[in-house]
Amino acid sequence: MRGLGRIAAVVGGALCIACVPHLEPMEPIETDRPDKTESATLVPAGMVQVEGGATTERSGAVHSVTIGELLVRVGVHPMLEVRIEPLTHTRVSSGGVPPVGGFEDLAVGVKTPLLRIAKKAQFIPDVSLLLATSLPTGHRAFRADAAEPEAVLAAHWGLSEALGFGANMTARRGAEDDQRYWERGASATLGLSVSDRLGSYVEWYGTRDERDPSATHVVNGGLTYKLSSDFQLDARAGRGTNQNGGFLGLGLAQRW
Repeated sequence: MRGLGRIAAVVGGALCIACVPHLEPMEPIETDRPDKTESATLVPAGMVQVEGGATTERSGAVHSVTIGELLVRVGVHPMLEVRIEPLTHTRVSSGGVPPVGGFEDLAVGVKTPLLRIAKKAQFIPDVSLLLATSLPTGHRAFRADAAEPEAVLAAHWGLSEALGFGANMTARRGAEDDQRYWERGASATLGLSVSDRLGSYVEWYGTRDERDPSATHVVNGGLTYKLSSDFQLDARAGRGTNQNGGFLGLGLAQRW
């Protein structure tokens, strides 16, 4: 309980800092969803951004529905973003087996820029580092055996006014069945701004668990639509290259 109290205090303090009013004009909202690739951008200092949604996925006889997918991003400094993933509920069903539902583990993290280009150049990316960890707080069916730390290196190239390319390299230390293991991943996404409000993307990402020599690959695409400079809707669809099925998702994001 003391650990949860400390987390609540940190979150509360970050939210208070983010209540400082802004006098400078803000760039339109940029989100880490709906694609898997984390963006290299940070939420502006003094602002809070909440992203969330729902996804339905089928892989063979297994069907899962995820609701919430909440990510709270708090700009506490121009060089630091605090991230909290407090609420994701998953329900899994398969054939004649009774369905299982519950909340997934809480996760906390930070994002900081490593390289920022004052004048945008096509071949020099913006680069950020994301450090995070899950905490074993979820339902027993979805709870890890221990905290699972993760590091993500995120890069973004502005190829033109309308076209951008993003990539991630990821390393995660998993914990399952009293065993520690490494999971490594990579992703690449190509985004196209169709208009000032409408955006689109196509993406590939893959992961490899050291316990299994085979890798998992997923391809997907989606749309984003900005109702205002601080509010965005999104939709996505995709499938794993070795899956019999796929997924569909909807989401939104709001910045204050």
